[in-house]
Amino acid sequence: MNIPQAPILFGLFGKAVPPAFFDEMRTRLGLPARGIYSLGVVVWLMLWQRLDGRGSLAAAVQQVVQGALGNLLPSEKRVVEQRVSSNTGALSRARKRLPLEAVEAVCDQIFATLMVPAQASRGLLSRLFLLDGSSMDLPHTPALQQAYPPASNQHGEAHWPIVRILVAHHLAGGLAVRPCWGPMYGSQAVSEQGLTEQILDRLPADAALMADRNFAVFSVAWAAQQHHCRVLFRITEERARRIAGQILPPADSERRIEWRPSPHDRRAHPELPADAVVRGRLLVAHVQGETGSR
Repeated sequence: MNIPQAPILFGLFGKAVPPAFFDEMRTRLGLPARGIYSLGVVVWLMLWQRLDGRGSLAAAVQQVVQGALGNLLPSEKRVVEQRVSSNTGALSRARKRLPLEAVEAVCDQIFATLMVPAQASRGLLSRLFLLDGSSMDLPHTPALQQAYPPASNQHGEAHWPIVRILVAHHLAGGLAVRPCWGPMYGSQAVSEQGLTEQILDRLPADAALMADRNFAVFSVAWAAQQHHCRVLFRITEERARRIAGQILPPADSERRIEWRPSPHDRRAHPELPADAVVRGRLLVAHVQGETGSR
């Protein structure tokens, strides 16, 4: 992050999550007031370190020492008298005490606040989110290995723990809702489709989703419908034929369909009601590309 941008981002942070937000959250979570490094101060400094890229713990503490955080700093005697220590121990301990629930609440509040102008228009683009998943290697530690098992094959287990992650990006504004993740391998492995059902709870009301064919399964379409979300999914030809009764409409045309769960869908998702159905349109297009028509 360019250093001159820091005050701009700090101002944006203050508007999205003002000190009153942190006071209310501390009361709700039953957390004690802990000196200089309050919830708001710790969250901002952690964000700043990540955005800066080279922001050390000592550099973060200097923001407090120099009074750069304004009214985000609590009215503590050492702050008022400008006697804040440059020692990093207090900030380090405060970061370890930071509850996960507080971090999630801040992320959701920032997203909701920044989405307000992005949703000012009532068109489809103001509600459209691009959905996609990926995986990441994690540091090789015992705790992460247990939570996110490495891949394995006939030759044995790989070295790095791997996490599967799913993100929904707002198409018009580029904002990302708080992602969902879980282990990619092992007995508790999660699928992108399963993570989609979690991320739906974090999307704005009446959102619309666009995704590739990996997400075009009945369970995802049904979950989106239950959350009053519209979907636009690319779909495999095999699944399209099954939904359309084996006969596809001609290219560049469409057909209204009623998508019902297959026996496999019901075995994988026994919670589906007996009358579960997703109604929509099947759009057929002929695409000519470098690899030929498809």
